[in-house]
Amino acid sequence: KEVTFQEDLGRAGQDFVKFKKDAFGGAGNVIMPFVKTPTNLIKWLVRRTPGLNMISSKSRAMWAKGGRDRDIVMAQLTLGTSLYGMAYSMYQNDKLTGIAPQGHRAAWESAGILESSYVTDDGRTVQYNRADPIASFFNITASMGQFFDDMQRRGLTDDSDFMERWDEVSFAI
Repeated sequence: KEVTFQEDLGRAGQDFVKFKKDAFGGAGNVIMPFVKTPTNLIKWLVRRTPGLNMISSKSRAMWAKGGRDRDIVMAQLTLGTSLYGMAYSMYQNDKLTGIAPQGHRAAWESAGILESSYVTDDGRTVQYNRADPIASFFNITASMGQFFDDMQRRGLTDDSDFMERWDEVSFAI
């Protein structure tokens, strides 16, 4: 079930599905038909992100159990760390774009820059945003890199500057 992102939802997820069904009298499934797969995609990403993985009760339980289960958690974190590292290297080498900064989408489009794209050696771009869950590592890394680079270009390098403008990147991701 984990490989196909069809794990059963936890209590909060089940409560949400029940609320969606009850609150909208069946129309909730038309408004928001998919809950299980997107939720499990996010869980997959969280379990492979160092630090964030500890909000996953499954990761915490596996870590506490030790042995093979802890090895699985370590392998998941190794995969996530490797993907973030590869994405960062690609971003630093101008091979990845993330989500366009607030207010810049039209400028990107007119310049022919595609959001969430890989830039090939000959300058063509290929969007990767439909390749979840792996694409999430690239999107998060490139969008964060763009945010920090933009802050540097604007001369905003103080921690308070970052905190005041954090919504610019957190909303995009």
